[in-house]
Amino acid sequence: MLQEAVRTKQFESLPKDDMFYGLRHPKGHELVYGREADRRLFDVASDVLRRSDVAHSVNVERVFKAIKAIIVERFIMTNIEPTLATVEKAFAAALKEARKARADSRHLIPCQLMLVADPENFAVGPVKFHNCVAFKPIADALLSDHRKAAAADGLTSVADDVLGYYAKFTWVADVTVIGCDKETGGERALQAVNAALDFLHIFFGHFHSHEMRMGGPGLDSEIRGMIEVREGETSISYSRASTSAVGFKEGWAGILNEPDSRELVASAGRAIEAITNPETERPLGLRFINSAAWHGQAVRESSPAAAIIKSVSALESMVLTEKSSETARVVCERSAAMSYDPNGDARFDTLLEAMKDAYDLRSRLLHGTLSPYDPEVKMRRNEVLRVVERCLTNGLAMFDHEGLLDRPLTPKQLAGGLEDLIASTRQIDSSRHPCDLELMSP
Repeated sequence: MLQEAVRTKQFESLPKDDMFYGLRHPKGHELVYGREADRRLFDVASDVLRRSDVAHSVNVERVFKAIKAIIVERFIMTNIEPTLATVEKAFAAALKEARKARADSRHLIPCQLMLVADPENFAVGPVKFHNCVAFKPIADALLSDHRKAAAADGLTSVADDVLGYYAKFTWVADVTVIGCDKETGGERALQAVNAALDFLHIFFGHFHSHEMRMGGPGLDSEIRGMIEVREGETSISYSRASTSAVGFKEGWAGILNEPDSRELVASAGRAIEAITNPETERPLGLRFINSAAWHGQAVRESSPAAAIIKSVSALESMVLTEKSSETARVVCERSAAMSYDPNGDARFDTLLEAMKDAYDLRSRLLHGTLSPYDPEVKMRRNEVLRVVERCLTNGLAMFDHEGLLDRPLTPKQLAGGLEDLIASTRQIDSSRHPCDLELMSP
């Protein structure tokens, strides 16, 4: 096609998109094979990686790049015949090349947590948080070589600009990811810190933690202004607010050392380990993390309607195991059973009604029968988030206490366990709160 276009000078006949897809020859020219060939090769590379033992530690683009180079080397330059055996060897070589990029990596990610810089550090499993004071000597040690190299060249080190950015944040997350390539390690580090932040939302509650964030613009305060004209008179307003949670006083970390809190933090940490170490398989831990991610987005969400939809989605992510024609009933009953405390005062039916109300509100919003601007939505946002937080807290504690975080349960096994939980919860609740029968005299 290219030769014909050059010969006839009809370049407009060439499919433009296809021109950007091809193999790079060592001599520098491009061997164009078109978009569809590129898509097929990428799909095969993805499938090969998915079936390999490095599926969770190597980025597919790395395998794709390696196989493209190997195709040129083996099947074009040296004319090896493309058979099933030679192609399989080529992909095996691509995986071997991709494995070389794996290494442990340490990531320091700025966060806005609580405004008070106390204590110096605390941890949620593999994610350790340093306050801004404790982080400075760590950063100085890590960036000293960059500064020396810049000084030797008579340049200003970009390290100072980086530190200036970090200085705008109250805390810095410190996490090490095991045995991944650069792209996957970076993604997993962000996921781990986000998971720790989502856990803090659940642990401290949405009301006290909604200002907590990971990364973003380096702002130590949020400034807002407004101009309004009413009946010909102009009024203005100006405000400055902290970008970190202010509802924490010095000594707040003592809460983390209480027996129940220590167990909960340890459970969250064990779940996060499945992110920082790809060889750690904790399917229920990842299920909790995925569920907590929905709720974490809800806590940080400024729109009450979006917050309700995301938070209730956390319940579905936690307890749904398959498609069902009775999704609402399944989600509400399982979530209520997971929220039940045998030593608490709340009845199972009371918790079930709360779940039904939250799920109904979310359904009306999602399906358009309730406006996101209806006053009911803003009024009930906190109610819904509290209901979800209770379920997630109890669910995490239950998963870890029963030793389920380390068990490779199938969806069917998890569904059976949750249905058994509903039955036992009803039985316990009825024995603790027997029905009051009205005694009538004969």
